[in-house]
Amino acid sequence: MVEDQFFIGNDPGNPNTGGTKFYSILSADLLSTTEVGRVAYSKSTPVPEPMAIAGIAIAGAMALGMKRKKKLSGVN
Repeated sequence: MVEDQFFIGNDPGNPNTGGTKFYSILSADLLSTTEVGRVAYSKSTPVPEPMAIAGIAIAGAMALGMKRKKKLSGVN
């Protein structure tokens, strides 16, 4: 909740319940609100961490390098 700006919930008297109504807060008092709309939620898809992708790329490059080195040295 961003105090003194807006709040999303079902009941301004109990801001910890969550909900879909969007309220504009007129002052620091949560009871002086004006309902200005509704919000909708959608399921998001997970995004991989950049370091995980970089780690996979480094591991793959090391594996290819080791395979190439093994091939050049003639060891099976």
